[in-house]
Amino acid sequence: MWSGILEEHGIRCVLKGANLRAAMYYFTYSMTCQIHVSASQAERAKEILTPFLEADARE
Repeated sequence: MWSGILEEHGIRCVLKGANLRAAMYYFTYSMTCQIHVSASQAERAKEILTPFLEADARE
């Protein structure tokens, strides 16, 4: 989801996590991953994702 949102805004990213694809069907709520973007796009990526992250935190 996060990578799709960033890519829709023209920001390339890489998701890193142990066995991300295999685990996503079993550990969707407890699984952690890292989103990596270039340093030049980091602030914009944060601006784009902040509303989604705040909404998730409220749920």
